[in-house]
Amino acid sequence: MFDSQHIVKEYSQLLSPLPIIIANTIFLCFFCSAVYLLYIVQRAKLCLDFALTLHFFHLVIVSIHSKGFPSSFVWWLCFLISASITSLCGEYLCMQREMEPIHLRGVNKKRSSRAIPSSPSTSMNGPTASGSDDRAIEMALLRDQVIDESRGS
Repeated sequence: MFDSQHIVKEYSQLLSPLPIIIANTIFLCFFCSAVYLLYIVQRAKLCLDFALTLHFFHLVIVSIHSKGFPSSFVWWLCFLISASITSLCGEYLCMQREMEPIHLRGVNKKRSSRAIPSSPSTSMNGPTASGSDDRAIEMALLRDQVIDESRGS
């Protein structure tokens, strides 16, 4: 399919400034699409699917626009590298977002790792009133802080 002269000719064309600029633009575009995956997909498991689907649509659009299937070795090399970059960076960004801690409303950030103590305003069916439940949680946290300070001194 590819002979050695064809590969050497395309490799020598890589050293000119225009293909380097185009390749850098393509890679920048697919880094941006990895960030786009973060906001659309939001799940690391689905990033590979969406990245490959995006690249498939890109292949179809390029084939329609150029009225032929891409046959350049350099084009396929950039295409495969950019598909890898998009998928891996998208998965990395989604995993970072999934690993962020979940902050609960009404809980002090410094003490958010501790369990919220049960309050008298909660029952088996849940809180009796939203305001009184928040107040009970705040009071329990304040009580815990006072106890911790008295132990420390």
